[in-house]
Amino acid sequence: VNTGVVAAEDVEVAFYQGNPHEGGELIGSEVIPLIEPAESSHAEITWVLDGIIGEEEIYVLVDPEDTIEEINEEDNVASYSFASASKPDLTLSAADISFDNNTPLEGESFIMTAIIHNLGETDAELVTVALYQGDPQNGGIKLTELTLSGVYAGSYGSAYFNLTLSAGDHNLYVEVDPENEIDESHETNNISSRSITVKPIEFQGIDLAVSTSSITFSPLYPKEGDLITASATIHNSGDRDAYDVVVKMYDGNPQSGVLLVEHTYSSILSGHEKTLAVTANFPQGNHDIFVLVDPDDTISEASEINNDANKTLTVMSSEEVIDIALTADDIQFEPPLPEMGEAVVIQCSVRNAGTVRLEDVKVRIYEGNPDAGGSLLYPEFALPVLEAGGSGQITIHHDTTDWGGDHLIYFIADPENVIYEENENNNQASKLLNVSAPAYPDLEVFAEGITIDPSNPLTGDTITMGCTVENKGSQPAALVEVEFYNGHPDSGLLLGVDTIENLQAGSSDIAEAAWDTTDLAGLRIIYVIVDPSNAIPEANELNNLAEKEINIGAPDLEVTHEDITFIPEIPTEGESAQVNCEIHNVGVQSAQNVSVNFYEGNPDEGGQLIGNSDIAEIAAGGQEAATANWQVPATEGAYRVYVTVDSQNTILEENKSNNIARRTVFISTQTDLLISSSDVSVHPLHPTLDDMVTVTTLVWNKGGTDAYGIEVAFFDGDPDSGGVMIGDIHTISRFYGGSSEVVEKSVFLSEGEHEIYVIVDLNNIVAESDETNNQISVPVTVSAMNDLCIKAEEIDITPVEPAAGDTLTISALIHNRGNEEYTDVIIQFFDGSPECGGEQIGADQMVSLSGSGVVNASTTYPDISGGSHEITVIVDPYGDIVEDEEGNNRASRQIIVFSTEPDLTVNQGNFTFTPLSPRSGEVVTLTARVSNHGDAPAEAVLVRFYEGTPEESGYLLGEVSINSIDAHAIEDVTAEVILKEGSYDLYLVIDPEDTIAESNENNNLSVISLEVQPLDGFYDDCGNPDQEPHLIQGDDTTIDGVHPENLPASLTASTHPTSVCYAYTGLNPNSQYQLIVNYLEEDDGGRVQSLSADGITIHEGLALPDGRAEYFTFQLPFETYSDSEVALSFDLVSGPDVLVS
Repeated sequence: VNTGVVAAEDVEVAFYQGNPHEGGELIGSEVIPLIEPAESSHAEITWVLDGIIGEEEIYVLVDPEDTIEEINEEDNVASYSFASASKPDLTLSAADISFDNNTPLEGESFIMTAIIHNLGETDAELVTVALYQGDPQNGGIKLTELTLSGVYAGSYGSAYFNLTLSAGDHNLYVEVDPENEIDESHETNNISSRSITVKPIEFQGIDLAVSTSSITFSPLYPKEGDLITASATIHNSGDRDAYDVVVKMYDGNPQSGVLLVEHTYSSILSGHEKTLAVTANFPQGNHDIFVLVDPDDTISEASEINNDANKTLTVMSSEEVIDIALTADDIQFEPPLPEMGEAVVIQCSVRNAGTVRLEDVKVRIYEGNPDAGGSLLYPEFALPVLEAGGSGQITIHHDTTDWGGDHLIYFIADPENVIYEENENNNQASKLLNVSAPAYPDLEVFAEGITIDPSNPLTGDTITMGCTVENKGSQPAALVEVEFYNGHPDSGLLLGVDTIENLQAGSSDIAEAAWDTTDLAGLRIIYVIVDPSNAIPEANELNNLAEKEINIGAPDLEVTHEDITFIPEIPTEGESAQVNCEIHNVGVQSAQNVSVNFYEGNPDEGGQLIGNSDIAEIAAGGQEAATANWQVPATEGAYRVYVTVDSQNTILEENKSNNIARRTVFISTQTDLLISSSDVSVHPLHPTLDDMVTVTTLVWNKGGTDAYGIEVAFFDGDPDSGGVMIGDIHTISRFYGGSSEVVEKSVFLSEGEHEIYVIVDLNNIVAESDETNNQISVPVTVSAMNDLCIKAEEIDITPVEPAAGDTLTISALIHNRGNEEYTDVIIQFFDGSPECGGEQIGADQMVSLSGSGVVNASTTYPDISGGSHEITVIVDPYGDIVEDEEGNNRASRQIIVFSTEPDLTVNQGNFTFTPLSPRSGEVVTLTARVSNHGDAPAEAVLVRFYEGTPEESGYLLGEVSINSIDAHAIEDVTAEVILKEGSYDLYLVIDPEDTIAESNENNNLSVISLEVQPLDGFYDDCGNPDQEPHLIQGDDTTIDGVHPENLPASLTASTHPTSVCYAYTGLNPNSQYQLIVNYLEEDDGGRVQSLSADGITIHEGLALPDGRAEYFTFQLPFETYSDSEVALSFDLVSGPDVLVS
């Protein structure tokens, strides 16, 4: 407004966040071209409140630069305060998803409910909720979606899905706002999932299953030193019972891990589950816990692909602190003193006072102390993440209409104590909320104030009911009427009325009524309502009703699925079977004349009566057996047998809902043992005289009935015509119906034609539906072989204990295992292996060999040197003769020649590597046993490892120095290498510079070959420009001044003054990834650096190992690669620069 008498031109209007004279920040400004005298004009700007929440004060300053001369400069500024709210934050967790039927049948409809929370301070409108079969981020199929009109700030909404699904396991995902149409403060907590198994209507067989989600650890965040319980739930989702179920749990891959626990369950019934658990101490680090169900596949199942699962257990350092904290100061009300009928905002900050990031922290809100009958004010909230040292906020908007007076509001974090904490006493806080109301009485009844006498009534007792009525208001109340009901007053039966004449403010009194329980039994809910006609005006009308459960004792007959059994366990079609059932009385009074009926099929849907059994009496807490004989249907398949107790309702019971149960039984065909020609194999296909012939057969039980003690025998020739049994009879102790088993026998056969017979149920002990398919035969032809061979034990060396300078006589027996005659067969003798530089002894020898003949070849070795010598004899070294077996044409024998000098060597088989099947980028440990066969010690022994022949520019992989090796002593040396995919010849050289005088200098070399498999992951050799494809930021360098035993790959590194960065794409979000990092710096380098993945800390400041490289392994958090990409950043904390090797 221009209150002056002169027009003002080019008037600047500036807007500030905060007082501009106290550092307030300029938001924006606008210039008004002209404001006439006594006129006004309008200025405005747009301000985006990005991340700004809470109380704010906006200042508007006119003519901020004082460019306009005015009569009064004091009225150019004004301010306005307002509160900004956080964006909506829609979230749900697995605990928010539930089913009204947890075991639906195929084709049966059920309701799935998802509770959607809004943790923000702003309402969310038109909220879409989508349901998927499978993870929508990995190809899940959308089943349906619906739209909620809105989810209020601090409140929740419920989405209901009516589903009918096919048989099997279903992973159902619920996603809120799938198209991201609602701007939220957090977009990462909008999806969650639950699994459900839909059982088939028709028989499908046994289906034992274990999943990652069924493996749990307690405590949730274990530390080294804690007793940790690892549990796995095994479910039989088939419709046939499973027996003798073996379950194993391992720490690590079962092929190499540690067996933690093994248990055999006698049975897991259809639709039921068992839990395997083990409690132990685990060292710090990551442990892949594997669970195997039926590991030997002894049980035939509808699905065999769901019998194993694994989950990573992360054990933290004992120094980590876990602590959730909240106090009364963390609870806030706005307005602080609301009036009745006014909406109040209730907020609470839940703090993570520990050092560990916590997920899915549950919070409950009560009115009143929950340990003293306080009521749940809202459904359970879940804070998706509580960062270490951070906090999360719960906000609710509460309507106080008819809710006057004092209300003690409780917040409880981790109410079920699933998170083990250093301090469990700071998870609860309360604060008094006073809602002002007119001066009225306030009549209140509560559950703890309701009493019954006797406290444990029996049917027929007259119960005296009492209830304490309090006046918490500021005015007295007269003629206070109190009514007692059996059931809710809206529909229940009025039991009695009492009137309290006068109830002063702040006082209490007791109302009473009597109840005759004749012909009543079981669980009942007594409701007490004060002032039922609302005749008395009150400050709070919401606390006039209370309820209490009581149980009126009587018999309680119960039958369950597990109580029904059959003899035989799996009846055969058309035969007679016995149905047995245990009937329990879980009540407090005995039951007489109990009638039990057995039905084939549901009796309410026309099921056929099998039989009846009457029990004279079942004592309270006891049980009795009932039995019926059943003529089994003549058609195989699944049948449901129902048992009903007291179907005529002649017995008054506490609970009638447990008087019926059913059990599915499979009516099977007779046993049918079968062998077919397609299931028999012979190895090798074309055996020779020297081959061990292995006959393998797959034996089937095609019937539906299990068979026991099944004998399988193998014969060379028809057993009815004198065929000879091969080995012993193989016995299958229990042969499950519909399953198969592999049986094999091995034998040496003579030259010529053979017919191998395999017979199942050799002595016809088992009654079968078909006895004609128990025998099969296969022809086997054994031929003579072409093969020359030599054996190490048939190499003879004299003298037996030679000295240096002696002449040795070396002879070897050469065998011709075939029938062919050979002339001019070359024989060579070597000192050492020719591939490792061994020298030939003498010239080539020529021998002739008749069919199946043996010849002796010999040579002399003059002036032998001292030390260890590996004498090698090779037959047909150039492969001139075509043989069936080429691997037995060489043999070696070691001899030690006395010497006063050292003699260093690696004996055959003493140069090895682990793991046996390494992958690209994996650390391979090379191990060599260096022997000194001389009579003098060797000092400063250098050992080198090469990829490729050393004298042909082989690549040096590493070297190790041994201080000394005593005479006739052994020292082990190791080296670690990292290789890419491919085939390698690795050489070991002892004393490569020939600095040690030895009696034998020709045995210092050894070689092994290994195959490196492709990597299931990603690899970078930092600092090697040819092998770092994922480097984003960093320069190549080499590390000097370190221990010589470091691998060459460790000596190259990526460096940068502040950050070395790598980026990876193509990760599988359904996999688990480990990050293996090699760190090394020069002695006293002084570097401390941190590592993060997509901004999430992998490790805090870590001092690099100096002198010797070390490998560090970290679990990569799922959220870092959920989008199939991850970026690593190695950041400087202190020191000269960042170094990653």
